[in-house]
Amino acid sequence: MKKYINLSLIIIFSFSSIGFCVDNAKVKNPVLSLSPDTRALLLDEMNLLEKGMQRIFSAYISGDWETLKSEGAKIKDSYIFKQKLTQAQKKELKAKLPASFFKLDRKFHYLARKLRFAADLKRSELAGFYYAQMGYACVECHQNYAPHRFPDLIEEKE
Repeated sequence: MKKYINLSLIIIFSFSSIGFCVDNAKVKNPVLSLSPDTRALLLDEMNLLEKGMQRIFSAYISGDWETLKSEGAKIKDSYIFKQKLTQAQKKELKAKLPASFFKLDRKFHYLARKLRFAADLKRSELAGFYYAQMGYACVECHQNYAPHRFPDLIEEKE
């Protein structure tokens, strides 16, 4: 039963990354204040993360432990973001993005490390759990820092 619940969560998360555009001028969030070069680099990283999450899903449902380990490691270490950021861009990110953004980012990369560990153990229920948690972290980040790209994730306040 656990495997079916995990699989259901994974399916939901793998289809939750479709975004829509809204008028950026109406959306107040710190990501929009980043320079075009920094935002482009961030977007490139997010696209690579999305593709990595899709590869993880395929590997998970087929028991491809090596791909799970490999993708978990790539996500844990970031794809290009850490490697390509200039000192000026690092300062810009620290100045313009709140501490909560970095906390959520650290959590996501920590979960990728745990996914890799679950793959090392060949524990499908644990891998499914960490993948689902990574999906939750994606949604939380998109709700808080990319509502301009994912307006359907914005929860209405009562």
